Amino acid sequence: MSFLITTIIGQLIESVPEIREHVGIALFNNPSLSSRSLEVQMDTLVVKPLEAAISTSKHGRVIDFMHTRPKMMVLDRPDECNNPESQRYILKVLTNAVDNHCIPFSFILASRPEQYIREAFDGTLLGSLTSRLVLDNKY
Repeated sequence: MSFLITTIIGQLIESVPEIREHVGIALFNNPSLSSRSLEVQMDTLVVKPLEAAISTSKHGRVIDFMHTRPKMMVLDRPDECNNPESQRYILKVLTNAVDNHCIPFSFILASRPEQYIREAFDGTLLGSLTSRLVLDNKY
């Protein structure tokens, strides 16, 4: 769990280099960022750099900025976090980021249907933001 945002931002910088400078500034201004909560890391290293890069892009339009960029981010096996609270927390951070900000891509979560993950997806907010594809023996 401690490397989730680091991994996300590493992949984003590689595929959307326009955010690199904004992430660098955020890290320079907040040297202890890695010890902060996932919400703070997501906001400071993902959401704000994306918003800053979009606002400085041509006309500040997401479509101009992200036209040739990846549209999906795959998070594989969140069910392998050490405990159910960590699983819930990761889903909460992702849900809040997607629900409260204009993030120009979607997340795909590939996971076993652990009880805590099913409960999170059955919730009102996450349930309204997602589609579910069950890949079991009946599929």
